[in-house]
Amino acid sequence: MAMHFKRFLGIFVVCFLTFSESTVPSGCSYDSTDSVGIYTCDFSQLGFPLVYYGFSPAPQRLKLKNINGNLPGSGTFSGFSSYSSASFDTNYASSLELECITSAAASLTITGTTFSGMGYVQQLKIKNCYTSSFPTSVFSNIIEVDSLIITGGTAAGLASDSFTGLSIKNLSVPNSQSLFEMSNTVLPGGTLPANLLSGFTDVKQIVLDNVGLTSISASDLSSNTMLTYLSLKHNSFTTIPSDLFTGLDGLNLLDVTGIDWDCSCDNLWFLEYAITNGIEITEGVICNTPTSYLVKPSKNGVSDACQFS
Repeated sequence: MAMHFKRFLGIFVVCFLTFSESTVPSGCSYDSTDSVGIYTCDFSQLGFPLVYYGFSPAPQRLKLKNINGNLPGSGTFSGFSSYSSASFDTNYASSLELECITSAAASLTITGTTFSGMGYVQQLKIKNCYTSSFPTSVFSNIIEVDSLIITGGTAAGLASDSFTGLSIKNLSVPNSQSLFEMSNTVLPGGTLPANLLSGFTDVKQIVLDNVGLTSISASDLSSNTMLTYLSLKHNSFTTIPSDLFTGLDGLNLLDVTGIDWDCSCDNLWFLEYAITNGIEITEGVICNTPTSYLVKPSKNGVSDACQFS
């Protein structure tokens, strides 16, 4: 009896190990250090399309690295529409990250069909990519995400309708963010395309850090009425318009670190507005002009030079 049990146990262990092994496409590797590992695929070694059934376990978290060139339209991903959210491990968000090689000569070309079938993705990140074009509705096949992050590189070709068809909202994922972030990215022209963010009516957090903004207008944020956090750190504007926060009644945290403010009293209107409307401004405000206020922090959020009631 004991011999039969040992034989059965041995067969069970062999079968378990066999079925628990991962299957990865050529050019990809699988990190299984947690229950939902990360597939990392090297663009320079990949054959396209990436086929969903070539991954086992299913690719809930997927990273494409060393990108330098075109992601082939409808031929980038194949069969991923078969991924049912019912099979998610709810301890993790489903994610897709595109990381380009770190070089000014590197490029990423995407089309309106690049993300066909990728509607299961809940977090999308594009890192260090010099993107010459964001076509109309380029992310619409993803439908909705908890976060969209574009960091590093350039965002050339970003147009008013680039994000049309994509929603950002709180999803049922751990540490849900409802976040749009563009950071450390060169934004040609120094302004946001008109209505770029207008489709993000459910977004809670917007980060536009170090993107070279020379100005920002109320119309840039007028549709983001669910906003609670806004970060505009390390940009090139020196004032903000007096109607910037109109309609943003839920805003409670503003980060304007690293702005060289023109601290005339009229331009400091937002300090009184913040006090009246319960908005915390992180780290206060540093004045660049007039020169008598150079590097002079505000006191309790209000400039000593301006006596607000």
